[in-house]
Amino acid sequence: MALAEAQAPEDGCPLASDDHVLELKRQGSVSRELLPEAQAGVASLVAGPVGRRVAVLEDAVVGDEVLQSAGVVLLESVVESTDHVGGIEVHEVKVGRAPVLGNTLEGMAEKRTLGTITCVNTLAAPRQFSGELRRWRDSRRLSQLELALRAGTTQRHLSYIEQGRSRPGRTMVLRLAESLALSLRERNGLLLVAGYAPVYPESRLDEDELRPVNDALQRVLEGHMPYPAMIVGPAGTLIAANAAIDVITAGAAPELLAPPINVLLLAVHPDGMGPRVENLAEWGRHIIENVRGQALRSPDPRLDELIAELERYVPDTPPGPNHIGFAVPLRLRCEEGELRLITTLTSFATALDVTLAELHLEAFLPADDASAQILRDRAQRAERV
Repeated sequence: MALAEAQAPEDGCPLASDDHVLELKRQGSVSRELLPEAQAGVASLVAGPVGRRVAVLEDAVVGDEVLQSAGVVLLESVVESTDHVGGIEVHEVKVGRAPVLGNTLEGMAEKRTLGTITCVNTLAAPRQFSGELRRWRDSRRLSQLELALRAGTTQRHLSYIEQGRSRPGRTMVLRLAESLALSLRERNGLLLVAGYAPVYPESRLDEDELRPVNDALQRVLEGHMPYPAMIVGPAGTLIAANAAIDVITAGAAPELLAPPINVLLLAVHPDGMGPRVENLAEWGRHIIENVRGQALRSPDPRLDELIAELERYVPDTPPGPNHIGFAVPLRLRCEEGELRLITTLTSFATALDVTLAELHLEAFLPADDASAQILRDRAQRAERV
């Protein structure tokens, strides 16, 4: 929202205005949060330059009275009218002085208007953003109060945002996105519908920005030998792997090993690992439930399609009396015998790049001595070749 016009009051009392909504706290100072829109962002001060934030304000939004405190003349009311001119929203906010001075027994002093701020909003984002925000809040099963507390704001302010009556600033959008546990990609998307540019970059692993991370990942893969390890991207896309991964890919059809390789499909496909997995029903269900959990957190049609395809290859075997959960060791047949492997998943919890945040390291560890010996022997034979 751009400040188009500001008419100074006739009595010279300066206006403090901002093109951001003030986050106002009861009996406290205005927070430093930048919240856009001129509603409640205009106040009359005895002293202070235009644009300075106002302290000691009561909780206020459009149409509310703001009481006088400590002898400082504040707003009596903020009256906003909205017109649509050629698809552009034009807001006019009138500022009135609190009628606490000049009143007598004979009557009340005439209320004077201190000034008018006219703002032009060229963005049609508030209502689109409000719908997205409600959708995410509903998917997280959070009440307005719970989300407001997490984001450090008031339920009232959040209600105004969801009604499209208040347009949040970039910082508030990011706080809401973080409170909703959105991924970096989803946070960028929420910023876009709110009318802001994305703040999280999306780099390639071979670019200079991520080269140190890429080198570190390669060292981790090499250091995990002789056990299999791989770097996996969104929806199971294989990014990199160490040499021990050959025990996973052995016997797979060439089309399943053609880039981009999907390691989730490879794990259960009848032309991939599927026929060699002794506990395919339990292991496959473990994979499906993990993907389903990811789809619940971050809805994506690609994940829905992947789940549907995975379910075609996994036997629908009901859990027996000895069922202890789907998070079971992988029992994989190889030339040397049966491997029992457990997996560890490592993600980049503090990443600020979309690409890096969507990667995870999947490392296989032997669940018994026999499996460890088989993997060591395979690595030694590979070195001699």
